[in-house]
Amino acid sequence: MKKFVFLMALSLMSVCGASAQGWGDLLKGVIGEEAAGAVNSLLGGGFSTASVVGSWSYEEAAVSLSSDNLLSQAGGMVASGTLGDKIDDVLAKAGIKAGAFQMTFEGNSKFAATIGSRTLRGTYSVNEKNKTMQLAFNIVSGIPGTNFTASVEMSGGSMSLLFKADKLLQLVKAVSGYTNNATLSTISTLASAYDGVKVGFKLKKN
Repeated sequence: MKKFVFLMALSLMSVCGASAQGWGDLLKGVIGEEAAGAVNSLLGGGFSTASVVGSWSYEEAAVSLSSDNLLSQAGGMVASGTLGDKIDDVLAKAGIKAGAFQMTFEGNSKFAATIGSRTLRGTYSVNEKNKTMQLAFNIVSGIPGTNFTASVEMSGGSMSLLFKADKLLQLVKAVSGYTNNATLSTISTLASAYDGVKVGFKLKKN
């Protein structure tokens, strides 16, 4: 069955000769949205609502350096790796680490974020054109800023949710209940050293 769907996708690509968005929509009409999302993932297709649905586990911190003011591309790559390692350590102190943090996105626009025994729920919406995701957590007592917009990068079976540093700090508080502001503020301090940086989570699809 998988081979049949894969061959069908290839056939549609060659016949349509259109954009990824165009043949992707056609594919949804032929085999259904969920199956189309699986084919897009298999083919390395772009970000879509269907590609988000499922359970995702924390892999590592994600960093995106978009500034034109970086000294060089190589320097940017080094900075990205260094910053990612440091933020990974900070997130781990809040309990956000491999094996402990998971996000599940349902097809009805609902999601759940689980860290250890703590689970928060809410709704999400996807902007495929802008490659962003809006996360609206259900009310969390005493914690402001429960609505977040993430830039999304997808590659194979991985998805990175990227935020401005101050928003990531708020998100970590909301999800983990962690109150050590001195530790979490390290994220903002680290990110402020880089121009045009976004930080967040890299998740692996289960």
